[in-house]
Amino acid sequence: MLDIAIIGSGPAALSAALNCLQRNKTVKVFGRSLDSSLLFTAEKVDNYLGMPQMSGEEMLNTFFRHAIKKGVEIQECRITQILPMGEHFMINAENEFIEAKAIIIATGLSKSKSIPG
Repeated sequence: MLDIAIIGSGPAALSAALNCLQRNKTVKVFGRSLDSSLLFTAEKVDNYLGMPQMSGEEMLNTFFRHAIKKGVEIQECRITQILPMGEHFMINAENEFIEAKAIIIATGLSKSKSIPG
């Protein structure tokens, strides 16, 4: 059983995973491919300290390399269910069931269509 399962694989999810590892927690990140992030499509990101004028793709690759180097385990999948099981949770990751004591949901932004008016 994991201490913490993180749903999402963007910058917030990877940062949370690193912090969990630093606190000696067992953690795993569950998310979709790198190119599914809105950040991936950014031509230039200029508001991250120490990372001026990088493309979103470069930035995400930097984040992933850092997380993997530090031992973050990332499973590319879609989570279809999160079931409360009393003192823990059961996560359905494309018909693979994983138990975790806690869950962090860091699914990021989604494109939404503006509603006129």
